[in-house]
Amino acid sequence: MNLTNNKPKACQPFSAMAFVQPLTHSIVGKFESISTGLATEKRTEVLDSLILSLGAAINLAELSDEMRLNVADQIDALVAIFLEGSKRASQVRTRSAVMLSAMLTLL
Repeated sequence: MNLTNNKPKACQPFSAMAFVQPLTHSIVGKFESISTGLATEKRTEVLDSLILSLGAAINLAELSDEMRLNVADQIDALVAIFLEGSKRASQVRTRSAVMLSAMLTLL
């Protein structure tokens, strides 16, 4: 999903703290919830939502300095999720590994 059509000016409305912080908090929360052993159907739903959220965040971070500044307070949490997931992904290649790759792109 491309929110901005590769135009930095199109990122401005979505790069504000009011949009970016809930987005990154949602990403962190979704990673935490998939590590709790959800039922298969619920896990699939959370993973699909997480993929969309990561896609939006990556798209914005690629073109917006403001977006990157507005997630600075979440960097430690995002890096911790990435490092923990990397350990697990090295043992098993799953759909979660795809999302961790997306997290690396975001970072």
